[in-house]
Amino acid sequence: PAYSKSWCTSICYRMESVEFTIDNVNVKFPFKPYPCQFVYMEKVIQCLQQSTNAILESPTGTGKTLCLLCATLAWREEQLRCRNGMAAVGEGNVWDTRTPSGCGEGVSKIIYASRTHSQLAQVIRELKNTSYRPRVAIIGSREQMCIHPEVQRKETNTEKVHLCRAKVKANSCIYYNNVDAKRLQSSEPIMDIEDLVVAGNRHRMCPYYLARELKQDADIIFMPYNYLLDAKTRKMHGVDVRGAVVILDEAHNIEKVCEEATSFDLTSLDIAYCIADVDYLLQMKKEELVEGDGESASDDDFKALLNLKEFFLTLEKTLDSIPFQSDSTEDTRPGDFILTFFARSGLTLDTWPAFVDQCGLAISLLTSEVKSMHRSGVNMQKMLDLVKVVFNHSEGISLEECTQQYKVHLKVEKAQKKARSDVWTVSSAGSSDKKDTRVLGYWCFSPGLAMKELLVQGVRSLILTSGTLSPLTSFSSELQIEFPISYEGPHVIQKDQVFVGVVCKGCDNVPLNSSFSKSELCSYCASWDAGVLPLLLPHV
Repeated sequence: PAYSKSWCTSICYRMESVEFTIDNVNVKFPFKPYPCQFVYMEKVIQCLQQSTNAILESPTGTGKTLCLLCATLAWREEQLRCRNGMAAVGEGNVWDTRTPSGCGEGVSKIIYASRTHSQLAQVIRELKNTSYRPRVAIIGSREQMCIHPEVQRKETNTEKVHLCRAKVKANSCIYYNNVDAKRLQSSEPIMDIEDLVVAGNRHRMCPYYLARELKQDADIIFMPYNYLLDAKTRKMHGVDVRGAVVILDEAHNIEKVCEEATSFDLTSLDIAYCIADVDYLLQMKKEELVEGDGESASDDDFKALLNLKEFFLTLEKTLDSIPFQSDSTEDTRPGDFILTFFARSGLTLDTWPAFVDQCGLAISLLTSEVKSMHRSGVNMQKMLDLVKVVFNHSEGISLEECTQQYKVHLKVEKAQKKARSDVWTVSSAGSSDKKDTRVLGYWCFSPGLAMKELLVQGVRSLILTSGTLSPLTSFSSELQIEFPISYEGPHVIQKDQVFVGVVCKGCDNVPLNSSFSKSELCSYCASWDAGVLPLLLPHV
């Protein structure tokens, strides 16, 4: 569209929705867009039309989120028209993603990820201000969404997960049994996590499983981007990115998230806790075998637990026997050392699936048995997760290629001895002679690894956007991904609209000292009311 100079320099608060065309895509926007907003949407649609990747920077306050939503949903709406053979939006349901025969593949879903759920709530509020009404789902954890009183009383997330699964499997959760996404979606089509929890309590439906059901037919799915970039979490929540448009908003700190999602620290204490947990379960299974409760199942479980204990004992010895290459308490090895470390304990690419099954059995027993209420399974879950980081990689990415992006860092943490002050602080005999703790860190130094893991799943387009991504060249180089489309947008506020100054005193010469001790004084507040606020209000 053409823009007049007078309009470009004016402030646009809210006008009626306008429509315009970008690359044969009809976009509906809440108001007439600024030039930089129009260019931003052009880049988004160009990226989607070409099924490629884009990195887009737009300063804070330029309406980036609104532009991103409107451009992406407009493009998807156009795809639906083409696939369903519609001549106009009014014919049928434009958000029906079922593909007619002979029309090729289905229409891409949109996966919108940001750093936190609070940021996603703001995005959903922006979506409600548009004329688009897609089917929406938002993914969160049981800790945020479960409303079952018994599950909520559990202290750790691992306990909540496994108790929830046990109740669902036993068909004993009334909230899960009442889940009916279609009934809820018809009355409340766009909901964030708070809306889901409120609706779940009102209709006595489980918000967590309701969100998972809504995800199956959703047009746009919202989630924090650690859910998307962590392969374990992505699989656990059933997030399928094949053919999807993936948007990473607020992506300026995505590098750190990528590295943290694929790194871990393993300590000798972690292994010791796992051994203690397995010993507890073995004792429990011995009692069951003596009592004659379910002999065949208990016997199989007993053998699996024995194998698990043998692995942990060997792993503990292996960690303690690693020699340091110098007299220091720290050492660094190449990334492929992790494979040698686990191989010495019998864990390889061929044997790790059996370990996953055995570890899963132990976690299930620790979190579901009534007798084991003082056990949480947290340590066993950590062990399972870190083994998956090493061995569970996507097809097309070799194990050797992955280990090249890592370093193994070894260190010894000296035991902290408590000062013996009186009889009340003295522990049992021998407890003062604590053993030094060995720590093995498997640290990823390439954020591109997590991004490759994501793209190899078959993502159609990847859009990274934020207010601060410059310099774009080095940012994209760190992620080891090509971004054929890029944009560094200017701010919508012109230089002649900005005034910077310092107001030291009010009109009554009272110093404007905003420190804690002065800000509540009547003279300070009166000086603001009389002298400063009148200067600001005409421009707000």
